Amino acid sequence: MLDLLLSCYAKCDMVDDYPFALEYLSSAIDDDRWEVKIDYHKCIYLYVYRDKREAAKEILEAYDWKQVSDVDLLTVLIDVYSDDLNPVEKTNIAERICEISSSPEINLQYRSLIGTEYCLLNDSNKGIPILKSAIHEYEKTLQEYRTPLGRHHLAISYKHLGELSGKEEYFTSAIANLKNEIATGEYSSIGEGQLWLDLGWCYHHLSEFDKAIDAYDKSLNHVHSGLTLVFKSRAFIELDKLDEARDMLNSVILEDLTEPNIFDYSISKCYLAFASKESGDIQDGLDLIKGIKTNDPMFMDLIQDLISQLYELKSTKTEDCKVETALQRFNRYVSLKPNFFGFGIDINAIIDDMGNRPSNN
Repeated sequence: MLDLLLSCYAKCDMVDDYPFALEYLSSAIDDDRWEVKIDYHKCIYLYVYRDKREAAKEILEAYDWKQVSDVDLLTVLIDVYSDDLNPVEKTNIAERICEISSSPEINLQYRSLIGTEYCLLNDSNKGIPILKSAIHEYEKTLQEYRTPLGRHHLAISYKHLGELSGKEEYFTSAIANLKNEIATGEYSSIGEGQLWLDLGWCYHHLSEFDKAIDAYDKSLNHVHSGLTLVFKSRAFIELDKLDEARDMLNSVILEDLTEPNIFDYSISKCYLAFASKESGDIQDGLDLIKGIKTNDPMFMDLIQDLISQLYELKSTKTEDCKVETALQRFNRYVSLKPNFFGFGIDINAIIDDMGNRPSNN
């Protein structure tokens, strides 16, 4: 009922009144579990609607995740602390979520996260089987019981599996699932824009750059996103349309990007530098990539490689300079940088970003 109440406040453009409702309802049920739910919704308001991560942390500091048995609170906790947790901590919390959750879509998302984290720790032999198993288990769920959120995570899990394994067949499966979701007509404009963006990235990995650009354009028709422009610029770079790519990147407003998206922006700037070998592009790439902060070992190593190779390019500008090695490795992992947004509730009911929940009436 709290989920529905928040959805109503949001639909009526009254979300700033929601904390008063939570305060009023905090004593409605004399049970510790109710206090946890109230705190969870306070975090959702602060983190999702007001982008106040630090304020949400103040609420979550009262909890030891090892003792938490509420899936909702754990899923918002792993999101809010995503930049502070090391890969082992993320994996342990995700395992705790899967241990106590009975939701097929939640188990798919967080088992996939576990598999991805192992791969980011350079243990693909352990990570890829976990990711495959997560997909296999979710596909046992009957079609009529699959939610839009779960089906979307299925497509994304296939996409990640393709990125990690390098096998085209998984991108093909991701594309088929994404096309099916687009065809349902169940998604909001923002949700459909996300689906087209994901589809474009899959085509990009298959080197079908014209199809990728077409998908990115369809995504932009639904929602003008700086991230979509960032990925579209890479397709232009691959097609040697460097001036168009540069203009597109320069049009992106960095203040509108999240920290993970700024990481993606920086990588696109580096792609442009390696393609053009122009001093201005090289310096832009260096300035941006040196500002990236991460505690993921895979990304730390790759960033250092990329910085050194950009300096090499800056000093030599030789055609046979092996500067593209780091980017080829980045291309495999960059979109796996965790940006979870996977709360225990059906996020569709809160911000309507992914799909419209069918009526039970």
